[in-house]
Amino acid sequence: MKEKIKRPRDESSPVDKPLPSPKAKENHSSCDGPSRQWLIGLGVTGLQHLRVSGGCLWATEAIPAGEDVLSIPRTAIMTSTGAMESRAGIAARAAVADITKEQLMWVWMASEREDNDSPWFPYLSSLPYPAPDPINWGPSLRQQMSGILLAHVCEVEQSLLCLAEKLQGIVTFEGLKWARGTHRSRRFQDTLCGLSLGDCTGGCGVMIPLLDMANHSPTADVAWPHNESKVCLRVNYPIAAGQEVFNNYGPKGNEALLFDFGFCLRDNLHDSVSLCLCVEDGGSVRRLGPFHIHRGARFPPSLWEALGAIALGPLRWFMASSRCACPT
Repeated sequence: MKEKIKRPRDESSPVDKPLPSPKAKENHSSCDGPSRQWLIGLGVTGLQHLRVSGGCLWATEAIPAGEDVLSIPRTAIMTSTGAMESRAGIAARAAVADITKEQLMWVWMASEREDNDSPWFPYLSSLPYPAPDPINWGPSLRQQMSGILLAHVCEVEQSLLCLAEKLQGIVTFEGLKWARGTHRSRRFQDTLCGLSLGDCTGGCGVMIPLLDMANHSPTADVAWPHNESKVCLRVNYPIAAGQEVFNNYGPKGNEALLFDFGFCLRDNLHDSVSLCLCVEDGGSVRRLGPFHIHRGARFPPSLWEALGAIALGPLRWFMASSRCACPT
């Protein structure tokens, strides 16, 4: 069955429209990205055959297979080095010695979104508020969560609260929560901006304006040719005028899609179930897993080992548990 996609509210609306302030956007669930003028000023090319509407990318003319739809210059990409060297990043590193590069990205994004004079304000202020991930869901949606999912959300929220307390005067809890959800749902691989530049290491992902407006389709055949100066989106299939331009987030199951992007796909071929085992061992409780059981795949061998260890008793338990330390 074809996956459900977002449909535009007004297909005639242009890319270049006035940008509301962040506070004016707080009740919006989708936005139409940064202005065309801002993108052109950064050197983005390919805008002539694209428009953004309803939070999606649409083709305004036929795009043949193998064509680069968009080209984004390296200077238009937000990286962890930019976060570390920013004023907010420097202050955060002074306040929290063990802050991670990913957390620094959140601090930077939240801070720049509130600064009208920031060069990143036109981009960050145009993104959806609140972010789509479950951490930013309201009470009505949270009531539909299962116990395990709700526990995970509460755990993440608590860690963000602790971080926000250490960063008082630099960033707020609400700002961190939005930035985390926005970053995790829109980030691209660090390698797309060139590891040889030395400023994209750490595995926390980069933010690429406009490219992050493309929705996910598991059947979209796309490529990301890149070098030290730019990143491109190349479609390896023809797109007719008026059709949506998709990205492919990779072979992700619904659990990963839900936690990071806030949506699931019906009949997802890459879906899996994560199973954790809690067993008693010498009066204490031990946790094994998670074991990922994929649709159509064989039963995980490491899970068989763990179940066998439990059945054979404590003597074999320690021998088997060492082999299950890194379940597949």
